[in-house]
Amino acid sequence: MDLSDPLKILIQALAGLCAVAYIIALRSTASLHLTGKLVVQSLYASGEPRADGVYAELVARRSGLASFLFTLLGVDAAVVLKVRYSKIEISAASLTGGFHLTIPIRSVSSILWGSASAVASTLACLFLTLVGLYVTVDFGSSTAALAVLGTGLLVATLLFFLNRWKVLSIIGGGAETAHTLRLHRSVIEGKEVSEHDLRKVTNILVALIDQHDREARPA
Repeated sequence: MDLSDPLKILIQALAGLCAVAYIIALRSTASLHLTGKLVVQSLYASGEPRADGVYAELVARRSGLASFLFTLLGVDAAVVLKVRYSKIEISAASLTGGFHLTIPIRSVSSILWGSASAVASTLACLFLTLVGLYVTVDFGSSTAALAVLGTGLLVATLLFFLNRWKVLSIIGGGAETAHTLRLHRSVIEGKEVSEHDLRKVTNILVALIDQHDREARPA
């Protein structure tokens, strides 16, 4: 028996596992209704409202150089989240239009925040690496196989550790829909939102929800 046969069987099995894990990762990500990649421009959060009644405000733009240039030219292409006493406002603008969403504070059922990595992209990279490895093994080229394996593992590692983002998700609005912001570090502007910042916004939301619950109780 050719010694490469067991190796090819192992590669096929690993590729199958990567494909299954990739599908699971995509389904998990889709359930959050993630926005596209956003980079943070500014964040305000305080237990006391500003003059305009805002307790917290997060301003972000679409990721990419084109969006950055549009911002410099004064073209509004931002995603803005504002927390007021009785409602949460989310607005998004682009060259093609925009939308405004209002969520009453009393209808918020859950708040999720944290960080995530590009698991799906990493798994896709590993899958393609295994496919390339299978082809090179099939042709009997050990040098090419090592090159494909090394390059694929390097790219997958970089994707997993460098392509991380923060997540803020507000669940509510009647249909229990998750309104999720996917916040990346801005390489151009050098700005990044931290988990501490998201915890502060969450604490403000929880305090407002608790206040409305106390007001709703009979005296």
